[in-house]
Order: sequence, then C-alpha cells, then structure tokens
Amino acid sequence: MSRRLATYVYLTDGLHVHAFGPDDDLPDWAVKAIPNPKAWQDEQQGDVDDDGEQPEPDAESSEQGDVDDDGEQPEPAKQPAPRKRR
Repeated sequence: MSRRLATYVYLTDGLHVHAFGPDDDLPDWAVKAIPNPKAWQDEQQGDVDDDGEQPEPDAESSEQGDVDDDGEQPEPAKQPAPRKRR
C-alpha cells in the first residue's frame, strides 16, 4: 500500500510547481521530496486496510492524547509570552 497525504502539498521539480492531495497517487520523486511526517496520514488518521476498512486503533493509543498515571491529561507546559519589539 502506498503512502497517503494528510493534506495538500506543493512541490517543484526545478521548473514546474506540482500540487498533490490526499486522493492523489504520488510519483516516487514526490514521496522522496516530502520529509515532513505531519504531511502523511497514519493508520489512526484515515488510512484504510487492503479490504477498504478503517484499521482498528492500537490498544495503547488514546483519542484523548497523552494521559498521566491517574488517567488525566497533564498540564500544558508554561512558556513566557514573546517580548514586544520596539
């Protein structure tokens, strides 16, 4: 099964701009030119099995994201606000 995009991407081949989306079959050169893992679908985001069915999520994965030992989501890391430039 070939990889599927999660979003639309635009690539150049040196002369032309090419647009590819989730429903497109990508040529090998385009697959190699997309290093960002967020551009690709994974099983939980919409890939389908060979029989066309949505795959079952792993037992360890959670739709709620990261959870701590108590089953609650951890507090987000606090970051200072960016400084205003004068």
